[in-house]
Amino acid sequence: MVKQRIAGEDELDFPSRYACVNYQIPKPFAPLAQGPELLDEALAQQRTDHTALPMVSIDAPDTGDIDDALCARSLADGWELLIAIADPSSAITPDSPLDREALRRGSTAYLPHFKSTMLPAELSENLFSLKAGVERPAIVCRFEVSANGEIRDSEFTVAKIRSRAQLSYAELNPHLRAGTLPEHLDPDVQQS
Repeated sequence: MVKQRIAGEDELDFPSRYACVNYQIPKPFAPLAQGPELLDEALAQQRTDHTALPMVSIDAPDTGDIDDALCARSLADGWELLIAIADPSSAITPDSPLDREALRRGSTAYLPHFKSTMLPAELSENLFSLKAGVERPAIVCRFEVSANGEIRDSEFTVAKIRSRAQLSYAELNPHLRAGTLPEHLDPDVQQS
């Protein structure tokens, strides 16, 4: 007896649809009723201004939910590393339906031809994505690392950032091997 038609075996997304049903992966979110005002509210909160830091993101070229950015600065005896993580939680009311659903999902599930996001795409891929050139709320962790890799100091800051560039692994890897950086990066990023 057939309980549910998932897809035809010859359809490209059959394995993804099967996995979603078999492992109870949630369906995509319905469109949000709220929009840019969530970002405005998050940025209006008391935040350290890190928009002048030469942050960059490194992801796959087709990544929409850019959730981290970083920069590194050379010190006399080591490095200062700053890692920014997107902060959509600043706009999500604790214990709200969206908060409970995000907690239930836990993470984004990536499958061929399909993804089930932890948060609605309007948030994770637009309003809170750390895209280059736009101000976004973030949690920034600053590490001071010695020349031999020992973490000497660290702190977390609720901040706002502006990523300077969105790089891909494929674009950056040849430059790292050659000890160079892409020419299109602004001078602050190249110096960091």
